[in-house]
Amino acid sequence: MTSQRISLNLNQDRPLVGVVLKMPCPAVVEMAGHCNADLVIIDTEHGAGSDTELEHHVRAADSAGIPVLVRVPANETPYIQAALDAGAVGVVVPHVSSVADAQRATTTAHYPPFGHRGLALTTRAGGQGTAQLEAALADARQNTIVICQIEDMPGVEAVDDILGVDGVSGIWIGSNDLSMSMRDPAGHLDSAAAEAAVAVVSEAVAGSPKVLAMLAPPPAAMSSWRARGADILLITGHDLMAKSLTAYIGTAASIDDGQPSAM
Repeated sequence: MTSQRISLNLNQDRPLVGVVLKMPCPAVVEMAGHCNADLVIIDTEHGAGSDTELEHHVRAADSAGIPVLVRVPANETPYIQAALDAGAVGVVVPHVSSVADAQRATTTAHYPPFGHRGLALTTRAGGQGTAQLEAALADARQNTIVICQIEDMPGVEAVDDILGVDGVSGIWIGSNDLSMSMRDPAGHLDSAAAEAAVAVVSEAVAGSPKVLAMLAPPPAAMSSWRARGADILLITGHDLMAKSLTAYIGTAASIDDGQPSAM
């Protein structure tokens, strides 16, 4: 069984910092660990990659001592099962809009009697058949993390009930999809309404024993989100690379060294 665990301690004196990555990127997963990030989220909702590749990425994370969550493509058993069997410590489930959605996610992620996850210790999570049954069950019950993404208004309206579902570890506000869901037929966005919806969710989570995760680019946004109760601050690998590359190219373009251009 993977030894990398995430401590979701609401009394910690700093937020956790996570990197959201799309496969294939095993070297970047390792880099995140060597840079002392707290966790990696492998995005299989918007990223490509097979179950075999996912195992390789979790293996890379273990080699660098960094725990992995997997954002699954949908709230369905095969996706959640594959992520946990690969050795991820938990899942991020998109578009959770009701208590029923949250219950589906948590029961899929947990073994009976708390859920209906299928048992196979001949998986990577089961030490390729070497784990002891009772220890594996106890570990999974205590340490499996389920983060629900709230990304539309029904989810906002049901946030208190979603937070009350046993097994929900926290909420990640999907602010992009939430904003898109609030556009009128002409495509216009009511920014004030979108911000109000985000505030409803963040305040509800802050008043609960669960954690709040938020994307927080640029770095200056981290302080403001921490002040609003965010326990996990996320950055995306693509965002980091795009901004860094743009900055380097812009700097190079502004250099005037007095040399004639090569023809």
